[in-house]
Amino acid sequence: MGGSPAELNPLTSAGATLAVCQNVLREIREGNLDRPTPCSEFTIGQLADHLIGSMVSLGRMAGAVVVPAGSGTVESRVAFAAQQTLESWDRRGL
Repeated sequence: MGGSPAELNPLTSAGATLAVCQNVLREIREGNLDRPTPCSEFTIGQLADHLIGSMVSLGRMAGAVVVPAGSGTVESRVAFAAQQTLESWDRRGL
């Protein structure tokens, strides 16, 4: 994915955003999933599941069936769903 502003578009921006999010998600440990977040309605685990659900919905909008990972770290589960979603939008186009 490109890095110069001339190369940025919604898809490259989404990929770059995923990379930044992965840096944060990488620090989440299994024992932290019940901890609160700034969103009082969600624990860390619930927020991760919500994010994955959003990836499934966004992929569906591009005509894909995004299959969530059955196990793994928060980082790997989000990345797995996000990659499928990004690829579906890349195939479909904006």
